[in-house]
Amino acid sequence: MAMKMKINFALLLDEPTASECKNLSDEIVKVYNSPVVLGPRSLPHVTILQTECEEEELESIWMKSKSVMQPKYLLNLAGLTLLPSSTGRVWVEIQVLTSEAILGLQRLLLDLDVFTDRKVFNAVGNKFRPHITLALLEAKPTQGIPLPYSPLRNSDVVAIPSIGLVGDNYTYIEPIYTLE
Repeated sequence: MAMKMKINFALLLDEPTASECKNLSDEIVKVYNSPVVLGPRSLPHVTILQTECEEEELESIWMKSKSVMQPKYLLNLAGLTLLPSSTGRVWVEIQVLTSEAILGLQRLLLDLDVFTDRKVFNAVGNKFRPHITLALLEAKPTQGIPLPYSPLRNSDVVAIPSIGLVGDNYTYIEPIYTLE
């Protein structure tokens, strides 16, 4: 029997921004308990599309998908978002401004025949909210969360398209393919 795997089409951040996001995540989890901490098995990223496929379909999906991708995307980061979850936890995220390039990438991927009749797990179209998850707090914040200008307000962050595995709490475990 073929094995289903959850996959994430995501934009991986340039190294300086990824390191800053990891450092900010570390600062937050010093104060608050979080099952999500950025690191080697939870990479900072912007999800474009989450779905699942059979393991043997992955390479074919990537080959078709990369034909609609640009080699790099510029992201504009726009501050911190605290988003309550349905379980009483609080997602801590860096908001990424929606751009025609990001929305267009999602639309182009969804239009490919490899996505026909395939379940998509994240919001799409007008409900799509690009972000970089820093932590998932077990309790509502009662004291300050660090608010450094960088990376929270960085402009023109370079990000490259990739496809990788989805882990617990929607983490991006590792890239399988990238456009590099």
